[in-house]
Formats: sequence, C-alpha cells, structure tokens
Amino acid sequence: MSLLQPEAFLIGSVAEGTRLYDMSEIDVTLKFKRLNEQPFDLDPEDGFHLLFPSEDHILLREGFVATMPAPEGGEVKKAFDYVGFLHFLLRRIKAALNESYLLPDWPTNLFMVNEWGGDNCAGCRKETAKLSRSTTFAPSAHCSECRPAVTHTKIGPCLILTRCQDAGLMRTLSQLRAVTIDLIPVFPVKSPGGLMPLFHCAISSLLNR
Repeated sequence: MSLLQPEAFLIGSVAEGTRLYDMSEIDVTLKFKRLNEQPFDLDPEDGFHLLFPSEDHILLREGFVATMPAPEGGEVKKAFDYVGFLHFLLRRIKAALNESYLLPDWPTNLFMVNEWGGDNCAGCRKETAKLSRSTTFAPSAHCSECRPAVTHTKIGPCLILTRCQDAGLMRTLSQLRAVTIDLIPVFPVKSPGGLMPLFHCAISSLLNR
C-alpha cells in the first residue's frame, strides 16, 4: 500500500460545513499519488473498465488485472481488476484500523463496531463462499444480520464506528451513535476524446441492459 502513496481528503457536507443535525456519515476520497505518473487509459466504446497503458504499470505488476475478451481479429486488452483491488484495500484498512484502535491517542468516545459472526454465522460463511468464487482476493464477508467495523459499498470501503457525545459516559445503546465513513477511491485517467463519449457509452450500455 505504501508504494501507491495513498492520501485521504475530507469531502462533502462535513468539509463544506453544511452538514445538518448530526455527523453520522462522512465522505473521504482516497487518492494514490503514485498513480498520477501512470494514468489509466479509457476506451470510448467501453464505459466500465480502466485499461492499463503499459506492461510496467504498478497495479498490473501487482496482479490486479482482468483480461478483456478481444473482438474478432482484435487485440486482447488488460483491464484493471477493481474488485480484487477493493478486497486488497479492505484487508489493509482492517489491519490499520485494528492497530490504530490500540493506540493511546485514539479518541476515548469513538468505538469500533464488531458485531460480526464470522465462522460462527451460517450467513457470513455463505457470503464468504460466494465472494471466494468471484475473485481470488476475497476476504471474509458478512451477511445482512451482522455489522463489522470494515465493510464496503459498490464504490469502495466503508468504516462503521460508534461514538458517544460524552467520553465520560457509560457506553449504553441509548448513548451510542453510529458513524459511517465512506472511502471513495479515485484513479487518474486519460481520454484523448474527452469524457463525454465515455459517459454516452456508459449510459447507453446501462439502458441496453
């Protein structure tokens, strides 16, 4: 992860100061400085995949690659395996969160959620088995009845924490408030024809489905 030089930036209503009532959801973009040197290519005929511009791309060398089926007589293209990369991120973020939680400067009114059945939950075992069939990078998954500290949305990783208004209060269910932090990975791309043809292609593909 350190090779990618990740940086986090607070965005959305919290950063703008326009959040109303309670800070229960926070958006953070996750950028990778190293990838600025190697932006992905875009195919104007394909609105769903990022293509590697060269064989020496750092994420291609790390194995996050999916081979695109080639049209008749065409060249096989290598696309970025975002699903595999997402599960890589989840494992690293979970390890970092567990380590940070034990540090003395961790806020005393912020707590990790750890309501996850894991191997003891039949639903969690079923979801893990489904993920394992779809990607070789899959970590343990969770079912809808369990709530882990690290999970993900379709966009990227998501942290689930709980906080108490007063650090001195006893932790009871009535005093705790859930806080979700959505981490949104951002990848640099280059498109000689601009982004509008890509948007048109993506929307057309969705409508055709």
